[in-house]
Amino acid sequence: MMENYREKHHIQVSKFKNRHTNIYFFIIGIALIMVWRGIWGVLDLYLFPDNALLSYLVSAGLGLGILYFNDFSLSELSSH
Repeated sequence: MMENYREKHHIQVSKFKNRHTNIYFFIIGIALIMVWRGIWGVLDLYLFPDNALLSYLVSAGLGLGILYFNDFSLSELSSH
């Protein structure tokens, strides 16, 4: 029963994406901003909460480190 629901839901979402592409991308954009905001808020609370400068520097360093180990390549994120 659950598998049938998932398949039906997937078909409905696919139809919506095809018919309303701009609205779909707008919704996805809002979702990405909300995730970014949530992560930002958690980092503000837990990553050196009493020292904003250190928190920003560590965040930037971790982000650059992740990009460095990924060869600064974001091509995996693009659709093929």
